Amino acid sequence: MKKTVRGFLFNRIEKMGDKEYNHIGCEGEDEEFGHFLASFVPKIGMKRKVRITIETLEPEEEGLHEEEKLDQKELASVIDTSETKPEWNPDPKGYFTIKPFFSQNKVFVRYYDSSGNLKYTFAGVTTTQIIQEIVKRGLISRLDHAAYLGKEIEKALIALRNNLHYTQDEELRVE
Repeated sequence: MKKTVRGFLFNRIEKMGDKEYNHIGCEGEDEEFGHFLASFVPKIGMKRKVRITIETLEPEEEGLHEEEKLDQKELASVIDTSETKPEWNPDPKGYFTIKPFFSQNKVFVRYYDSSGNLKYTFAGVTTTQIIQEIVKRGLISRLDHAAYLGKEIEKALIALRNNLHYTQDEELRVE
């Protein structure tokens, strides 16, 4: 059987119990991709010898650099934020410090109340999980603070995954 399908390969660390596994997976551009791959090994525990050829595509082959067409009405109403100067307004509920801990393979986020007292330390491997726990406890009162926190946690996670230096509020250097 020979068939061409398009999809994406990914590599990530998954934790199951107290063990970590390097998980290489794939996802398709449509439902057919998963069904196609599953057809090779239809039963759990079954082994089958296969030959799979993987061809990496350049971004331009996939149309990833194609600019979307904007109609004139939309173009006329675009809000250009490139000159907007960031403002810093402290959240009255407190502040956070963010640091990747390579020995733990997690990002640690410390929450300090408005008096500067450490109240919580969160540790996690995804931005969503960390933010959900912070929101659940009502520790953020400003939307811009939540957006900032998500951005900084994600930068710390990228640094952690790629063994890069991370300093909060600084550009992440990928060299």
